[in-house]
Amino acid sequence: MKRTIVATALLSGLIAAQAASAAPVTVVEYYNRTLNTYFITGRTAEQQMLDQVADFARTGMSFQARSTDDVQPASVGICRFYVSIASPFTNSHFYGRQQVDCEPMAEAAYAGFSWEGYDFRVPGSEGDGTCPEGATPVYRSFRLGSDGVTSNHRFTVSTATYNAAASAGYRGEGQVFCASGVTDAR
Repeated sequence: MKRTIVATALLSGLIAAQAASAAPVTVVEYYNRTLNTYFITGRTAEQQMLDQVADFARTGMSFQARSTDDVQPASVGICRFYVSIASPFTNSHFYGRQQVDCEPMAEAAYAGFSWEGYDFRVPGSEGDGTCPEGATPVYRSFRLGSDGVTSNHRFTVSTATYNAAASAGYRGEGQVFCASGVTDAR
């Protein structure tokens, strides 16, 4: 009887700890005026720091994700690489899906790519790439650097903003993951 009570208490504590560690994460997009680049982050401390830097401004685009400790099997990790290359000048971040982008890129060990771990988790897409009910596609675009402008990836949550990025010189890479609670850029 005493073992059962202890085991139940331990199990309850483990479930509560897992639920607490799978906390919601708000991913926010920033625009860097000096570099003419976009950047997303789900890291609260980083958001607080960027909110204090004059060259960075929130675009209004955000979405909800889960912490990297999320234990739900239907979620997928989104990893982050910092990309810094001297020539051509590149100062950017790349976000990709677990088991699609993350591991192959980490194994390839591309020059100038630094692994920064998993940033957040999002709902997994269906086998045909559609997002589950209540989730919205997140699209990725890429602008190749030239004439002193750095290369940059931009992530958008609407086809209107995705198309606007294309008009600004970004090449569309399509849907890369799903997210919930999305708000488009202003």
